[in-house]
Amino acid sequence: AMTANGARGDTLAQMEDVLGLPVSDLNEALHAFAATLGPDAEGADGDADGEAAGPALRLADSVWIREGLAVERPFLQDCVNYYDAAIFQEPFDGSTADAINGWVDENTDGMIDRIVDVVGPQSMMYLVNAVAFDGAWETPYEESQVADDTFTRGDGTAQTLPLMASSEGLYLEGAGATGFIKPYADGRYALAALLPAEGTTPGELLASLSGSELRGLLRDASFDEVRALMPKFEDSCGIELSGVLSAMGMADAFGDGADFTGISADGGLCISEVNHRAF
Repeated sequence: AMTANGARGDTLAQMEDVLGLPVSDLNEALHAFAATLGPDAEGADGDADGEAAGPALRLADSVWIREGLAVERPFLQDCVNYYDAAIFQEPFDGSTADAINGWVDENTDGMIDRIVDVVGPQSMMYLVNAVAFDGAWETPYEESQVADDTFTRGDGTAQTLPLMASSEGLYLEGAGATGFIKPYADGRYALAALLPAEGTTPGELLASLSGSELRGLLRDASFDEVRALMPKFEDSCGIELSGVLSAMGMADAFGDGADFTGISADGGLCISEVNHRAF
């Protein structure tokens, strides 16, 4: 979304089509959403002394500019005004990679400590977004609720894992799966856990679900007791998304014909990589 503020012509039209809104509307919508996440937002929990607690979900944005690149002020102003982006001008050497990775590490509570391996000689700008979610359960698990048991993986193999037992009150059923919803302490967020139907893999379940079907499944949760067993786990993934976004319709942004003169009037800019990492 930040990058789209610097796109022009067909490049902008394609990006707006993929992102689903004109960039001006997208700016306003995302800015309004981010404003709901702060500790002063309605419904935010306080601590034992009545002080406002930090939000469970936090967003941070930054723009990193190679020294010598002339950047249009309106583009930077949009990044600051709508995305509260921090702006950095750097030499784009080894120290810049360390600085970007340090910023990501700080803004994900250490969950992701690296996003840039090497700053390439042709790299002119990095636009970085970090999202951190750190939620406490509304009803935390007690030690007595955790015990080793058999868990069957998606490929059908079984292994012994620590499983967390609980009784939940929101039951999900439909679209080839059953499951439950477990709220977080602030009441604004919840985990939705889905178990594929017998004989179905998680991958097959995901491939069969449309967005509207998933929304319907979550919306139609019923108030029923669910005896749930969930493994303690951690997971991480990394993916480069330029091919995906190009196939979705914004191909011009990644080629020689890209028009990002709203970022720099000198031209010659295109998107080289879109890296996503999650933990």
